[in-house]
Amino acid sequence: PDNVTTVTIEPGVEFKMADNQIIVGDNSDPNLPGGLIANGTLAEPIIFTSRMPSPVAGDWDGIYFTQYSDDTQCSLTHCTIEYGDPNLDINGCSPQITDSEIRYSADDGVTISGSQQNPSFTRCRIHSNLSEGLTSRSGTVQLLDCIIEDNDFFGLWIEQNQSQTTQTQIENCLLQNNQVAGMRISGAYNDALI
Repeated sequence: PDNVTTVTIEPGVEFKMADNQIIVGDNSDPNLPGGLIANGTLAEPIIFTSRMPSPVAGDWDGIYFTQYSDDTQCSLTHCTIEYGDPNLDINGCSPQITDSEIRYSADDGVTISGSQQNPSFTRCRIHSNLSEGLTSRSGTVQLLDCIIEDNDFFGLWIEQNQSQTTQTQIENCLLQNNQVAGMRISGAYNDALI
């Protein structure tokens, strides 16, 4: 699309980060949209990780999809995102995450907020994060054939926030061994289709 700066990452690339964040799209200027296409393969996944020799959760600030990310230019396939804080922060946009692993975050593996987004996660494994596996505070989220396990609090936390409706579609997912509970649903305006 015109006027969209899109970064495309080739299969097999490993990004090593410290004290930084990958920001997709400008957070305040709709005239500066951005895209991130990171489509690895089963044989050559793309890895977003810490550059520290002995990595720990929170070494970097993860990938931030802003409200001005171009939805048609935001996809992660066969990616591993690890050691962030959080690993994925999705605010008002709709990236498509497929066949990926999200792990070892110092916070949520995935945090979703903002409005009018519809991110989807298909065949993803979200595990071993120090808070929730995935927290959704607004918008519509699709989780299809995912495994969400071994997170320190809830596997999923679906909450209504800022007078916005949260809708979550969960199909054929496994939630197991999360320390507090597999799922928490809170707020007055939530719809969950399981």
